[in-house]
Amino acid sequence: MDVIKLYLILLSFFIGIVSVFSQEKSIQIPLTESKYFNENKGNTIDILASTDVWSKDGKTDSILWPIDITIPDEKSKSHNIRKKLYVVTHKILNDSVSVEISIRGNPFIDKDVKFIFHADSLKKWRPKTVPPNILEKVKFAFNFIDENTGSHYSLPWEAYFIPFSVGMTYNDARLNEMPLAVKIGFNKMGKFGEDIIYVSKRMTFNKPEFRIYRDGKNPHEDKFDNNIRYKEKYNLHDTVAINGKFMRIDSLDGSFSVLYLTPVRNYVSDQYISSSLKKELSQYFNPSSKYLVLDFWGT
Repeated sequence: MDVIKLYLILLSFFIGIVSVFSQEKSIQIPLTESKYFNENKGNTIDILASTDVWSKDGKTDSILWPIDITIPDEKSKSHNIRKKLYVVTHKILNDSVSVEISIRGNPFIDKDVKFIFHADSLKKWRPKTVPPNILEKVKFAFNFIDENTGSHYSLPWEAYFIPFSVGMTYNDARLNEMPLAVKIGFNKMGKFGEDIIYVSKRMTFNKPEFRIYRDGKNPHEDKFDNNIRYKEKYNLHDTVAINGKFMRIDSLDGSFSVLYLTPVRNYVSDQYISSSLKKELSQYFNPSSKYLVLDFWGT
């Protein structure tokens, strides 16, 4: 009888586990682009190091900033693509600074890019104080040739160029007159009920990350709350509590335009075995026993 009772207890336990992964039809979340810096969540701001500094009349005139970019080679799967993007900051008269990316210095981009900022903003802006709708995303397509087939292909690249030093100062005082940082990554956002999902992928990593903002404002943080595990960053196949429901992050389409979520019924967080069940099972795990054999089967 004890053996039969053990089987029944374990069977009910694993039925509960299976119910965690019982899934319904996937939900499609359309993803849109984050056009401005203040709409973009995730990714790391990189402090740049200059290559050359040019002066005019004893004052800093232009600075060359190389950005190292490593992109996973999605074609050959055998090596990464490493390139440098060259950006120049240039002082315009006494009150403005330009951020310029030219085809001449970067033959793999498809157009020249130029931003102009008032010089005062360079010393005042921080990530949380950048004015809304001021820093537009710069998009490029890196063009490559497949050495095996000779065919051409492109990989996307996106960045926000940020004219401040993020609270840091450079050893070369001239650089502090025109500090520059960059936020590199592929970013999109989608809405599920009142919550917003931000999808970000750095060009140096293959796996996307997901951040959830309750009501579009309050981000999930790493913590347990009412036996629910929340995280600052989620990965594919994680189960998340979003818009009052438990959803599994299933997949993204190839163009990052649709996110697929699957409802999870009867979700139980990290605590799978109740205290009462543990008490019932404890009699079968006798320390004096040399072996305990469990035979599981199913269809």
